[in-house]
Amino acid sequence: APTADGELILQTTAASTGQKWAVPRAAGWWIGHQGQQVTLLADLQPLVDVTDRIGALVADLPRDRGVRLSALLEDVSAVAHSLATLAAEPQPADIARRVLERNEHHLISLHGRAGAQNYPQLAALTQHWQTLIQAEHNRLADDPATTTLGTYSAGGALDANSTLFRGRDDVFRTAQEVYANPQRAETLLLIGQQRMGKSSALKQLSVKIPDVHVVYVDCQGAFFGEGDTAFAAGLTAAIRRWERRMPGGPRLAALNVGEIADVPLLHLNGWLEDFAAELRFKRVLLCLDEFDKLVGMVATGRYSADVLAALRSLSQALGWMVLYSGQYELDHHRAEFAQYLKNARRVRISYLKPHEAESLLRDPAPNFPLTWQDDALALALEWTGCQPYLLQLLGVEVINQVSVTGQLMITTAEVEEAVKLALDSGQSYFLSLEGAFDEATNEVLRSLARGDVPDEPAILRRLVDQDYLDDEQWHFRVPLLREWWSRPSL
Repeated sequence: APTADGELILQTTAASTGQKWAVPRAAGWWIGHQGQQVTLLADLQPLVDVTDRIGALVADLPRDRGVRLSALLEDVSAVAHSLATLAAEPQPADIARRVLERNEHHLISLHGRAGAQNYPQLAALTQHWQTLIQAEHNRLADDPATTTLGTYSAGGALDANSTLFRGRDDVFRTAQEVYANPQRAETLLLIGQQRMGKSSALKQLSVKIPDVHVVYVDCQGAFFGEGDTAFAAGLTAAIRRWERRMPGGPRLAALNVGEIADVPLLHLNGWLEDFAAELRFKRVLLCLDEFDKLVGMVATGRYSADVLAALRSLSQALGWMVLYSGQYELDHHRAEFAQYLKNARRVRISYLKPHEAESLLRDPAPNFPLTWQDDALALALEWTGCQPYLLQLLGVEVINQVSVTGQLMITTAEVEEAVKLALDSGQSYFLSLEGAFDEATNEVLRSLARGDVPDEPAILRRLVDQDYLDDEQWHFRVPLLREWWSRPSL
């Protein structure tokens, strides 16, 4: 781990009146030296925070050299964080390879920048880390378990270029159409159920629309507290968190609550203008995921409606575009806020097409060694209704079974067992769905699961509109959901 003595010496020298000039060179040497002592990706984590602190230290020095080194160190920290996180939280093999390849490209770029700025120790660090990445590539290739275990991912959103991502071509075509024209004031509102792949689709946009700078903000995790001051600080902090782990992005400090209380949205507007200015020739596409949660905070009075007006204005500002994503368009008690989305085109994200779902199960990763029997594949598509999360969940349960037996053929027996297991392992998802409905809606779903059709036309129609039921005989579109609601109530 980096020694505290070295950091203390740098801090002391930076505070002196006559020795500040020496700090950037010493800091670059010290971080570069420390980074070259690391022998495992997992050991990079202690370097992340100290590199961030040294970067902030040199940024405050009076010469431009400190500012340029600070940007370089922030990107070194971003790579270290990404690789250390991969080591601490193992991912499916295809995702792990993507993370390694992405960071390898970043290190090649950093090597050139470090050399150009005359920091040979940092340049040597980037080469050393590339050898660690190659060692991890070799480990993945040599470990038979990585070819199957972890192949499917029933966890969070899929990163850009994940081999597990399928479909959504209509969404990307619409996004390209809407956001390609800088004079167009229209925005998109992506609508879909929980775990339908909205967040994963948003994270592919940087690849699908490469001429824009994509910023992803999860509204559920970004906003806390009350008042527009908390909103402004929360939004800039979320953008800052996103950017600091993306080498080469803008490095604006987030707004401080104590400094913007007088006119928070005016300060926010200035901050966003400065952010866009740093990108020069690229426009910013701000993706606000779980946007309905932000609307809910406005509806309950935690924030004023002015924050929605500010976002609408931002969507029409030069250099900025906004994309909203949420579970439902607007709940009935929030209809008063629909005016703030009047220039938004609604796009529904629903179930995968059968051929996309089949491709996901058959070929989740390069050189996937297992084969699905046709009957087993058909059964998996039937039970999941081609819902992306449930397809992955069923895939995980199937892999867990065959990894024990060593068989290479997936049969209907594994799928039938996986269905039973998924109802337990996916319990948090099913319970979350239940929690999203009121008791009357849950009772309708329980009745339908028993084979009864209740006299609740408004609820039935809403469930059809939200893609839970078909519009002919009120059947569940996903048999696994029918199975869940047919269980006895606790």
